[in-house]
Parts: sequence; C-alpha cells; structure tokens
Amino acid sequence: MLYIFHGNDVKKVLGQSQKMVEALKSKREFAQVFYFYAENFNKEQVDIQQSNQGLFFDKHIFVFKNFIAAKKDVREYVLNNLQQFKDSNHLYIVMEQDIDEKYSDKLKVADSANVKEFKMRMLIKEDVSGKMFNLVGSIVNIKSR
Repeated sequence: MLYIFHGNDVKKVLGQSQKMVEALKSKREFAQVFYFYAENFNKEQVDIQQSNQGLFFDKHIFVFKNFIAAKKDVREYVLNNLQQFKDSNHLYIVMEQDIDEKYSDKLKVADSANVKEFKMRMLIKEDVSGKMFNLVGSIVNIKSR
C-alpha cells in the first residue's frame, strides 16, 4: 500500500504522515517503521529491510522523506518503484514538499495510490502605510554604521 503526502504546507504534510504512521502501527502492532532520508539514502539498506521478516509480523512501514526533491538517482529510485510500493504487502509513505509538475505526473503512474496534497494559502497584502519592514534596507543601514 502506498501513501503520498506533499505540498507547501510542511506542517500539515508532517502531521498527516505521522498520524498515518501511528494509525498503521495501531493496526499492525508488531510492524517496524523504517525512515529513509534522501541525504543518506542507501538502496541496499532498503532492500535488506524489505526482505527481512519481523519476529511477529512480516509487514513493515517504510517512510521516504524528500526523495523527489533530491538528486537524480535517489529521485529515480522512488519514482521507478511507486507501482511496486503500491502492490507490496509492506506499507509505504512518501513525504514531499511541493512537487514539480513534471514529477507530479509520474505520481499518477501508481494507479489508485493515496495521494494527498496540502497547500498553504498565501495572502499578499499591499502595504499602503509604507511601514512594512524592509529587510534589504535594514541590512544596508546596519552595514553603513
């Protein structure tokens, strides 16, 4: 089973994915949770964990964080295995920030995957008072002192 959480509202992406992990752990009490990060990704380590069976349970939860935004080989690993993740007995959760359109189309390859996007609304107000903090001007003023 595959769950994909992404969007620019990082707090909701993390919160919802953590709720999912907790819900899955409550259903599969003896399942182990493995977290993988793009910075220190090792394909062989993932393969070993996928093939290991637990003492009481043979289904595990694998969480991949920020793989699509990572370097090409890491991104390709996840994108090329989405359908396999979906069809697996293990549970997979992919957490991402905003995903570029060229990659979001590839997420559709995994038919009927549970994809949830969390967008934060950006409200831009015009500062008619002129009192808005000017970061660049402040840095220039500090350096000129």
